[in-house]
Amino acid sequence: MGIVEDFEEFKVNLREKWLDYCEVNEEYLHVWYGDYGVCPEANFILGVITGIEPKVIEWVNFYSSHVSPKSKINGAVAFLELNFDYKKALETRKEKKAKNQIIEPPSPLDDFRKQIKESSNIEN
Repeated sequence: MGIVEDFEEFKVNLREKWLDYCEVNEEYLHVWYGDYGVCPEANFILGVITGIEPKVIEWVNFYSSHVSPKSKINGAVAFLELNFDYKKALETRKEKKAKNQIIEPPSPLDDFRKQIKESSNIEN
């Protein structure tokens, strides 16, 4: 894999880790950001994500060396594609998981179990 492919894969994994964090801490995030906006501040996002994934520092340093100081923090979050509405993303992820859930096929033993229950008058 080349650098671009590695970075794209890194961003996808980073997004999932950020969403995992948001899901676990949704109540806390809602208290701070629920009434004020849909996306936590860039400083907060970078602080959390560097704790979760230390390799972020390398990419942020790379990005920071190529931009003006004014746009470093917000730009770094955009560069990592973490500037999105986490609530909508969590809902979308939840819907995808529900659609992709595998429904187990009926077991050959199901009929046998049903017969036993019926013959012994056992419910559930």
